Amino acid sequence: MNRLALRLLFALLLTPWLACAGAQAAGAIRVVGSTTFLAFVQHVAEDYMAQTPDATVVVNAGGSSRGYKAVLDGTADVAIVSGKLPDELQREFARRNIVLSQKTVGYRALVAAVHPSNPIRNLSHAELSAVFSGQISSWKTLGVPQGKAIQLLIGPPGGGLTDIWKSEALIDGATFSAKAQVRSAAQRAAMVAKNPDAITYLAMNEDIPGLAYLSINGVPPTARQVANGTYPLRSQLTLVSRVGSGKAVEAFLRHFEKPQPYWVLDGLMFANPN
Repeated sequence: MNRLALRLLFALLLTPWLACAGAQAAGAIRVVGSTTFLAFVQHVAEDYMAQTPDATVVVNAGGSSRGYKAVLDGTADVAIVSGKLPDELQREFARRNIVLSQKTVGYRALVAAVHPSNPIRNLSHAELSAVFSGQISSWKTLGVPQGKAIQLLIGPPGGGLTDIWKSEALIDGATFSAKAQVRSAAQRAAMVAKNPDAITYLAMNEDIPGLAYLSINGVPPTARQVANGTYPLRSQLTLVSRVGSGKAVEAFLRHFEKPQPYWVLDGLMFANPN
């Protein structure tokens, strides 16, 4: 195993508390946040370390809120976030006179996923909202002959992906159906892959077998459509740091600006807005 691989493996295997303590002593760049974008940021960190031999980047998950809190308390240099700064944390940053730098570096499609045997491949935004709010509860209503009841699967409340889907996919003040089953993303994907009547939402991953992704308003979730905003459902990847974090952190953040229209990692498409 080469030096880069060893450094990256060491960084990723650290527990969160050890990462914060040990990384600071070693002068590493500490990154914490969104699970949705974790693999992508790890990929960029590996590329950055390959080109910057003396640099070490420690990446840990935990969610957008944890990322914000880690920057607030100084246990992270960079937060990976896909949602807005909560009001209570915004007030706390202001109280401590901490000024934040926020850098949007890409987008990832959020998709409605069904079983491949389901003939539905497109829904209007209004139909999608009606399905997840329970106003449409049968596939027959959507034109599927002999359609059965829709088995609706959603993520845990308070999760970043769930919050974004609720705010972007549901319209006119709609809320999730009370009949929806709450499962983790991995559980939802596995259940939809086995159940022709199920539907859920996921962050785009072309490598999940046994799923079909739906177009919205006739627009498929391709990288180009996500980048230009034509596809309406996307999660925004923003990197948050304190203003004046130092040259090392600034250099790492600039690495996300590499001159290519899209980052592609193991079938995951991230549309670079620059």
